[in-house]
Amino acid sequence: MRWHPSRLFTILAISAWGLGSGAFAQSIQPPRLAEPLKLQYPAEARRHEIEGVTIVAVETSASGDVTRAQVYSSSGHNLLDAEALRAVAQARFHPARRSGAAVAIRSRLPVGFRLEGPPKPLIATEAISLLPAPVEPSSVMRVSITREGMVYLGSRPMGLADMPGQLKAQVQEGRNSLKIYADEDAPYGHVARMIAAAQEAGVAQVLFVVAAP
Repeated sequence: MRWHPSRLFTILAISAWGLGSGAFAQSIQPPRLAEPLKLQYPAEARRHEIEGVTIVAVETSASGDVTRAQVYSSSGHNLLDAEALRAVAQARFHPARRSGAAVAIRSRLPVGFRLEGPPKPLIATEAISLLPAPVEPSSVMRVSITREGMVYLGSRPMGLADMPGQLKAQVQEGRNSLKIYADEDAPYGHVARMIAAAQEAGVAQVLFVVAAP
């Protein structure tokens, strides 16, 4: 089913994340989208009349590139979460600035899906967040999803049905972060099921990268 931009709205809000409204917060100009998000309403979600809002945690570099995107607050529907992640990971931003200098920053970006009504973009410029300490490479699991629908855990081919158990075993060994590398044309359903598998396995942090290298 073809998606209809007139039936999709995106809440484009960058909101405060734990730093309050002090002098430091006021000295930051948060990142701004360089162009509208290229969202598509997932066909299956539309067929089942599913709506919701996914809040994506997005990290941007001093040049405005997205370096990391993850679900901060789920819409309750994996298909919507997967599409929000895909669109944000591909986005370009004008970088955040502090005292005039471009800086890397972490922000929250709510992405809303509604079946009816005109587009309703809303940009709020009130938020900043310090970047967290980098995750140790040894604690990061990697999943790749190809455009043909093949799924790999590390270098091993893996069935989606086996993923919750495999990820849970890795979590028990202390690996609590997962990076999902997905080809741009990877099936929505596969990405959604991977997010669900990570949540079921108790993965603390799920990162999403479009286009597997």
